[in-house]
Amino acid sequence: MLPIFALGSPITGNSVPRTFIGERPHETVADATVLEFELPAGSVLLTMWHGELHEIVYQTPRRFIWNRWWKNRTLFRAYDPGAGWRRILDNGFGMTYRSNDDQLFALWSYVMDINTVGTMQFLASLYPDIV
Repeated sequence: MLPIFALGSPITGNSVPRTFIGERPHETVADATVLEFELPAGSVLLTMWHGELHEIVYQTPRRFIWNRWWKNRTLFRAYDPGAGWRRILDNGFGMTYRSNDDQLFALWSYVMDINTVGTMQFLASLYPDIV
């Protein structure tokens, strides 16, 4: 079972996986920090920005297509803000989604089977021209 987090909220010790791997500055956003935690099937990266969780990267690849399908369904349902999702782009490496209320984004690299979900506010800080 993958852990589910509350985007746009502070994280607490009870809401994170037990095995902490490390902390580092975000590569692009100067005032953001990335926390990495070990999971049974890989790792999860939590990006903290202005004291709140704004991006989650599940580095938990699955080998079989039905396991990938199950994982994607689980994550999209867990992070659905109630408005649903729409596909924005398929670039041959992965798919980009946006929530129908334009509050969240999601990425799925089907080549590497890595999932990312985050706030549009954070995405705008990374790529102001595309939001």
